[in-house]
Amino acid sequence: MKCLLTLIFLSLLRPPLQAQSWTMQNVGFQKIGADPFKVSIVDANVAWTIGDYHLGEQVDREFSKTIDGGISWQAGTLPVPANYSCVSVCAIDENIAYIDCYQATAPFGGHVYRTLDGGTTWNETGANVIFTDPASVCDGIYFWNAAEGFAFGDPVNGEWEMYTTADSGNTWTAVPAENIPDAAANDWAYPKSYTVIDSCIWIGSHQGYIYKSMDRGMHWTSVQLTDAGFVQPVFFSDKKTGIAIGYSWSTGALNYFRTSDGGDTWTAFVAGGRPYFFFTAIPGTNYLVSCEDNVIDQEGGSSYSADTGKTWIPIDTIGDGCDYGYFWVTFHDINTGYATGFVNADHTGGIFKWNPGNLGIHEIKTAGELKVYPNPSSDVVEVSGDFSFSSQNLLRVFDMNGKLHKEIQLDGEKEFTLNVSDLQPGIYSISVIASNEVSQSKFIISR
Repeated sequence: MKCLLTLIFLSLLRPPLQAQSWTMQNVGFQKIGADPFKVSIVDANVAWTIGDYHLGEQVDREFSKTIDGGISWQAGTLPVPANYSCVSVCAIDENIAYIDCYQATAPFGGHVYRTLDGGTTWNETGANVIFTDPASVCDGIYFWNAAEGFAFGDPVNGEWEMYTTADSGNTWTAVPAENIPDAAANDWAYPKSYTVIDSCIWIGSHQGYIYKSMDRGMHWTSVQLTDAGFVQPVFFSDKKTGIAIGYSWSTGALNYFRTSDGGDTWTAFVAGGRPYFFFTAIPGTNYLVSCEDNVIDQEGGSSYSADTGKTWIPIDTIGDGCDYGYFWVTFHDINTGYATGFVNADHTGGIFKWNPGNLGIHEIKTAGELKVYPNPSSDVVEVSGDFSFSSQNLLRVFDMNGKLHKEIQLDGEKEFTLNVSDLQPGIYSISVIASNEVSQSKFIISR
């Protein structure tokens, strides 16, 4: 895992460190090299996480859960075979949870396990039925409730491996191959590349495809993003509005895409500020939160967007040599979120809980474009917008490379003058976050 992250993270300039918005908690893992991977949040009190290790280590895998909102975590052992890597966890409540895993070296294969007693015992579901081919690689699971679930894996003989269950995994049914578009040559998925909202599932792939099902995995369509590279994170704020990141192995570039029609079409865009590689949508809002590990000669950290990915605001930064980092982030609502990270040598740390209220706005609505004139301009622009201004409003100006040039706290004006004489000629984006609304526009400086 850490080797893969080292390959894909890029070094970019970062804004100054801001107030810490995460509180480190002790996940309770005892194995050396154990680090939490994914988190499944049930509600404000209950969450589960699983641990992953350097591939090939002959050690037990661990899980941990909290039932008191992260005040304490109780760890336990998973029955994952040696050489298997944990993939994902899906919790139903404090007693019922599912995890999956795959063998890290050929022959591959996969297993799904279930607990009904809070993790005291785990039993395999689908044994000798799902992910039995030597080429099978399990990529993820999701359960809508204690009975109905979905599992998927990399293509085998050109066909994606997908299963559904309606009885808690006691029986699994393969999704018919004719219901799934054929896989492209050398295509596969990454364990962090899928998202689920209600009955909809989206999966990103190595060859730049996004697969979509609207009926809990029974039927699928696909679309290939132009020049996307390897599509890993795919997240949706609702069933229409989504964002995806592609990574080009040849150039090292990160490519950003947005959709407003549920993933039928995607448009490339340039993000203002810095979105980190792993990110999530906060349900019920236009917020996205991103995070990243720190690696040699690079900086990690976390940031958020209040406008569904158009502009990004730093939360914190992690420099090289720091003893913590973020692997993954997920939110249940605006107040409840967790990021995973390193477990220290003394077995402390591993989980970071979001401190509610730091974003300052509980739901962001798009308020339309700002009025910016004259446009083009040379030295001064007049800015106005169709929303209520307050003393908490923030104005931000980014260039097209995502560099933040101005951040100004407004004083309640409905119209204001912005001096741009210090900016070089070019195209800039401008946004104002006001109350629970955000408005944006672009302007040109020409001299």
